[in-house]
Amino acid sequence: MKTTKLFMLPLIALAVTCLLGPQVGQATTMITFLDSAGNPAPLDPALPTHANASDYSAAGLNIGQSGYLFFDWDLAADSGVDEDVDESSWANTLPAWLSVDAVEGSATYSFGEDTGEHSYSRGGVSNWAQITLPDGVASGLSGALVDPRAEDNSNNTIKDIGIGAGAPPAFLLHIVTDNTALDHSPVNRIRAREDVSGLDARARNLVFNGSPDVYTFLYSGVAAGDSIKMQLNSGLAGVVPSIAGIMIDAIPEPASLALFGIGTIGLACIRRRQG
Repeated sequence: MKTTKLFMLPLIALAVTCLLGPQVGQATTMITFLDSAGNPAPLDPALPTHANASDYSAAGLNIGQSGYLFFDWDLAADSGVDEDVDESSWANTLPAWLSVDAVEGSATYSFGEDTGEHSYSRGGVSNWAQITLPDGVASGLSGALVDPRAEDNSNNTIKDIGIGAGAPPAFLLHIVTDNTALDHSPVNRIRAREDVSGLDARARNLVFNGSPDVYTFLYSGVAAGDSIKMQLNSGLAGVVPSIAGIMIDAIPEPASLALFGIGTIGLACIRRRQG
């Protein structure tokens, strides 16, 4: 299967219900790395959920339909600007239940550690990949959130994106990387985390070729007051890793699954739970 289309979301939701029971919103937090069919995928070595994929609109992968954040989006080619993380250059439609803080020094600052070198954003590099945003606007030049402290080292490149009221019981976090012409590759690790539980899923030993890849993690059982964290590690001295951005797809609540129909996966789930 080429893509995790949005029609797969009910099936993923049903799988979550099978694993966690009917009270998904009250379940223990789980973070699962997924393949392109929405199934748990090997973490080490980790293949992208979607390899060489740059169109996230309805005409392409059709993901990120609940919101997205891309850094230094579509800046003038050859500007190559390195700057503090700056909201003015973002393409940001993240849902209201996710809270992002770009004010350096604040208690809830979302990017990098509290002391020392912070993450920065970079864009306008002419040989970086063009991508099409989930809303289907024309393709533009991708940028990056770059973390100098993750050079051959593990660091929380995203340290706190708060989860607030109205969060769904489960959602997909899509992380886009390999868009920087091999300049900023997190080869050693992309680690998706959740702050309160301390749980994580670590995709390791990644392969880069300079064409954008998407790594998708399923978060379930989160609640208001939790937060998303993401750790990068380049695994190489002299290589400062980055991501192009993140995208979100909310999973339908279990009560709404009847609207989509259960199908054979649902029957298999029922048999397994009764067996």
